[in-house]
Amino acid sequence: MRPSFHPELRTLLRQHQHGKTVAQLAELTSRRENAIRRALEVMPDAYVLDWIQTRTKPPIAVWSVVVPPENAPKPHAKSRRTKRSDDAS
Repeated sequence: MRPSFHPELRTLLRQHQHGKTVAQLAELTSRRENAIRRALEVMPDAYVLDWIQTRTKPPIAVWSVVVPPENAPKPHAKSRRTKRSDDAS
């Protein structure tokens, strides 16, 4: 079994925020278009960003990947003393 090239596709698509077509990705990776298409269809973070309309051929999908956001910052530590309900105000 060959190693997956999904990480390579993710890296390329993250570098091109406006997406790439299957043909463009095939050219950049030197892989066959049908292999690229199959890989994109099973990648959970890949999606069709846009479509290129042509007069003579069906629309061409422009693919992209979700770029996960950074983790939220950790909240600042609060004081150790907490106010109890029986404390006088």
